[in-house]
Amino acid sequence: KELQLLTAMLEACKLGLGDVAIVNRNNHPNQDYKAYLDEFKSRVTLLFGIEPVAFGLPMNFPFFQIQAFANCSFLYCPSLDELENDKVLKSKLWLSLRRLFNI
Repeated sequence: KELQLLTAMLEACKLGLGDVAIVNRNNHPNQDYKAYLDEFKSRVTLLFGIEPVAFGLPMNFPFFQIQAFANCSFLYCPSLDELENDKVLKSKLWLSLRRLFNI
């Protein structure tokens, strides 16, 4: 279900799975943002259910706020489980994605 939700979000942003890297932090719990940015050369990072400081960022910021840092735009969102059945959260995410990707 989470992959379906992600795929639908990507399609709405005119992106596909080939345009992104989906990383499950459970497989790499000790890596911080620097390792990911070095490996993937990300310009945009979406954090689903991972607080920015837990990702190694030197600041926290609220859900749906686009935060520029280290030549990357970060967007902190509720987990995919939380988003899946909550239309209000989904609409807030969509507004942020529209701003982030200039849609």
